[in-house]
Amino acid sequence: MRVSLWLHRQPPFFGKGERRLNIGIRTYGYHSLPFDKMIAHLTALRIAEIEMSRGEFMLINHPSDSLFRSARAKPEGAGIRCVSYYSATINNGGDLESALRFANLLGVRHVTGDATGGTLDQVDRRFTKQG
Repeated sequence: MRVSLWLHRQPPFFGKGERRLNIGIRTYGYHSLPFDKMIAHLTALRIAEIEMSRGEFMLINHPSDSLFRSARAKPEGAGIRCVSYYSATINNGGDLESALRFANLLGVRHVTGDATGGTLDQVDRRFTKQG
């Protein structure tokens, strides 16, 4: 299994010279496991942050809003916070609006992916407006 990690410092400092370091995992590496088994594995590893990047969540697969609601509730119930959503390719305005809606359903402020053709300007405007 290939797992991508990220690291970032989380202010404020805790104690004298002590810093908090969060380690997160992209969930794409877990695409072959059922969702509940992925949550159990992440819990056993004491992972507290993930990027939702499993294939069934990518725009190309036309996921439903209910999938995202469930994907937020299950990890949160296990103490895992989704901090990023990987949308994959944003091809048009409809994809852009879906990516924003799905990010909101997951409760994330960070979206990764790519844009085709002239949609990059749209992505820049809408994501800037959305904050």
